[in-house]
Amino acid sequence: MAVSKPSVDIYTPQILITSSASVIIMRRMLGQIGRHIYEEKCMDYIQDCERTAYIAVSIIRQGHLEQFMPVKDVFLLSLFSCIGSYRFMQQDGAFSEKDTAKRDYTYSYYFLKYMSPFGKDLRYLQFYNSSDNPLSIRESEHDEYARLIFFVVKAETYLKRKNYEYTLHEIEALAPAGGKPDYIKLFFVADRRWNIVKNLRDGSFLRTIDEWCNLLSFNAEDTFKLIKMLIYIMDFKSTATVAHTINTACYASVLGELMHCTENEIDELYTAGLLHDIGKMAINSCILESPAKLSEEDMKIMRTHVAEGERMIHGVVPQKLELISSRHHEKLDGSGYPQKLTEKELSLQDRILAISDITSALTDTRSYKGAFSKEKTVRIIKGMTKSGKLDSAVTEHIITEFDSIKTKVDTLREPMAAEFGRISAEFEAEEETELI
Repeated sequence: MAVSKPSVDIYTPQILITSSASVIIMRRMLGQIGRHIYEEKCMDYIQDCERTAYIAVSIIRQGHLEQFMPVKDVFLLSLFSCIGSYRFMQQDGAFSEKDTAKRDYTYSYYFLKYMSPFGKDLRYLQFYNSSDNPLSIRESEHDEYARLIFFVVKAETYLKRKNYEYTLHEIEALAPAGGKPDYIKLFFVADRRWNIVKNLRDGSFLRTIDEWCNLLSFNAEDTFKLIKMLIYIMDFKSTATVAHTINTACYASVLGELMHCTENEIDELYTAGLLHDIGKMAINSCILESPAKLSEEDMKIMRTHVAEGERMIHGVVPQKLELISSRHHEKLDGSGYPQKLTEKELSLQDRILAISDITSALTDTRSYKGAFSKEKTVRIIKGMTKSGKLDSAVTEHIITEFDSIKTKVDTLREPMAAEFGRISAEFEAEEETELI
C-alpha cells in the first residue's frame, strides 16, 4: 500500500500493513482507549460492537444476503458505526451529561466519511433513532444496512441487559420498520443453527470475529483509508500523538533514504513509525496530555506504552516491524528503555527510528511545550550524539540538512494528514446549525 506520490523528488514508501491487520489492530486499540492504568477500567464499546457485528453477519449469512450486502461491509459497518462514542469520553472514563446517541453517531458519520472505505453514503448514521430516520436513510445507498444495523444494535443491548436470555415477544418488539428481509426471523433461525446467544454469553464468538478479521481484503485505496483510520483513532486519546506519529514515520522514511537503505527497508521504517506509539492508547489521558513535567510515577506509566504497543501489533505484523517499532526509545549507550539495549544490539533501522522519534518530538507542539526552533533542535541532537546516545552517521544529516529534510517531511506527510481537519469542522458546523 503506497502513500500518494509527492511532488518533490523523494521515495514514496509502501505501508506494510494489510487491511485485515489494520482492523485487528484497531480493535485492540479501541479496547484500550478507555482503559486507565491507575484503575484498570476499560470501556466496553468495542465489545458491544463486536457482538453487534457477530449478530449482523450471522443474519446476513443465514439469509444468503451477501449479494446485496457484502459480508465485509456489514462486518466493518457494525464494528465501527458507533466509533464516535470514543470522541466524547472524559479523562476519567465517564461521559458528559449531554452525551446522546445521535451526537455520537453523527460524529461517527464524519469520521468514517473521511477515514473509511464507505464515504458519504454513511449519512444514515446521522439519523440514528431519529423520527427522520426512515425518510433520510432512503436517500442513502446504505438504507438496508441501516435497517439491519440499527435492529442488531437494539438486539445486542437487549440481550446484554437480559444476561443473554430472551423471549420471542421481546425480540419481535425490536423489529425495524420496513418489509423484507425479515431480520427477526433470520435471527431466530441463525440462533438455532449457530447458537449465537450462547456464544455471546460465553465469549466464544470472539474466535469467529478473529477469523472474519483475518479474511478481510480490500483494494489498495480502501486499505490506505483503513490505515488512516488506525492512525486517527489516536485522536480520541491524544491529538498530539497523531501528528507526532505521522511526522516520525516521515522523518524515518527521509532519513532511511539518506542513509541508503533499500526501498523495502524504507518501507519498514515508515510502517514502524506509524505503529511506534499506538501503545499510548492504553495510557491515561491526563498523563498523555499533561501540561507539566511528569512525576517519576507517571513517567513509569508512560514508559509502558512500548510494551502495550508490542502487544497490540504482536502476531499481526511481521516480527521485524514489531522489533523496530518497539525500540524507538533505546539509546546506543544503554540508557534507553525498555530493554536498555546497546549499540551492538541496535540495527541501523532501530537507530533511524529512534532519531526520527526524537526529532519529531522536539519540533512538534506538545501539551507541555511549543515546537522547538531549528537551532534548539539541532543543539539538542548534537548534545545527545556527543554523549554517545545517538548514531552520528544519522544525526549528521539532521544537523547539516535540517531545512531540506523538514521540507521533504512536510511534503510526505500530506497524504496521511489530508482531510482530518474536515471531520471536526463539519461536525461542529452541524452542531451549531442544530442550535440555531
